[in-house]
Amino acid sequence: MANANPFAADVKQCPYPSYERWRSESPVLWSEQIEAWLVTGHEQVRHILMTDADFSSGNSVFGGATLEHPEFPSIINVDEPLHRKLRGLVAKAFTPKTIDELWEPVISSRVDEMLDAVREQAEFDVVADLSYPLPVKMIADIIGVDSDDFAYFKDRSDATAGSRDHLAFGGGIHVCLGASLARLEARLALEGVVKRFSSLEPVEDYEHQWADTPFFRGMTGYRLRFSERG
Repeated sequence: MANANPFAADVKQCPYPSYERWRSESPVLWSEQIEAWLVTGHEQVRHILMTDADFSSGNSVFGGATLEHPEFPSIINVDEPLHRKLRGLVAKAFTPKTIDELWEPVISSRVDEMLDAVREQAEFDVVADLSYPLPVKMIADIIGVDSDDFAYFKDRSDATAGSRDHLAFGGGIHVCLGASLARLEARLALEGVVKRFSSLEPVEDYEHQWADTPFFRGMTGYRLRFSERG
């Protein structure tokens, strides 16, 4: 299909009509624009994720850390058995039990710090002030990056469905290592916002921009006006 480009600006704005159109044509289709196969069917995506012996993660058409710096392989872009070895080095730090017991109070504290920082303002950017720095700071905490080095770490760092059948966190050997952490961060951040603010509304005439990335669809900023609870 010649015009199947999931990264086009108009698709970024609202991708769902395009997704539906592509799925209706075929669950697997070739995109001439990005020179890659698009897999749009849930069953087909799951099959690929669960069949790592047949589908390699090392031939990404989008580059990435493994291709740009092969001396520092990333678990995202490598196959077994190296993938298992690299993932095993950090897996214990991301188990649900470890996340809940060790990091829940830290996440709550981080959320409070970030909301405290904007309380004297009439509005804040929910992306720049909360949803982006929170996970980056937590990863830095978990792997032991000093707070003084956070800005450097942040510059080099490249969310929750109700159904258990979703693929938001991937699947198979490459299922997101930080899925439990992401769910907990989202819950505590939302709880913190609801407890802190009595009202939230979008800033008028603010032009929202979508991030130019092949991996995630998200805004670069989203400004909100707020009123604190008395």
